[in-house]
Amino acid sequence: MTDPKKSRRELMLGLGSFGLSAVGMAALSGCDGARGWREGLGGRGAPPPMDSGDSGLLDTGWSDTGVEEVSDCEVTGNFAEGPYYLDGAPSRVDLRTAGELGTNLRMTLIVRSGRDCRLLADAQVDLWHVMQTGLYDLTGSDMHYRCNVQTGFDGRVEITTLRPISYYTETGKLMPSHFHIKVSAEGHKTVTTQLRFANDPDDDGEVPPELLLETTSTSDGTQETTFVVTLAAS
Repeated sequence: MTDPKKSRRELMLGLGSFGLSAVGMAALSGCDGARGWREGLGGRGAPPPMDSGDSGLLDTGWSDTGVEEVSDCEVTGNFAEGPYYLDGAPSRVDLRTAGELGTNLRMTLIVRSGRDCRLLADAQVDLWHVMQTGLYDLTGSDMHYRCNVQTGFDGRVEITTLRPISYYTETGKLMPSHFHIKVSAEGHKTVTTQLRFANDPDDDGEVPPELLLETTSTSDGTQETTFVVTLAAS
């Protein structure tokens, strides 16, 4: 006659072995997925792809965070580099110089491709502007108010500086407040242009309206502005 206690014990042991085996198989089969899930929550995974490769279409899994609509990809035009560009500017995003007073300004530059409007990671952004003395730093080792930075995976770079002042050139011409930028990216043509300010009483109207910056002010008086640079495909 079968021992009922023994039968129950054998049944429980059999189920326990099956359960452990199932859990083990699930863990082995799902370990990569679980790791990816954890990394996704922790933000340690690689950023989503910027495009879908050769298709030229935006990847639908990437949420475009640009302030402009994706369909807005009119190529940014070139405008006078000027005589004060210097190669080799430092990589920094805060250009403010100790001891110089002025209006704090925070600029967000967003770089897109004119081919398909996608955001361009690792685009090179050269920016330079006049000092608060009305002169450009051409000889100082600190290269005041100059920078050379790369956009992040979201195609953006945020630069904090003092708003440039208007100044007179050596020929006596009044130059309105402006930034110089030179932007380049692999597979695209470099654009070199000036950005001036809308409603500036010193502006002479030489730059087209699409190169004028609109600003807003925060509670502490800092001005903020955003500009989208769209590069033509080479």
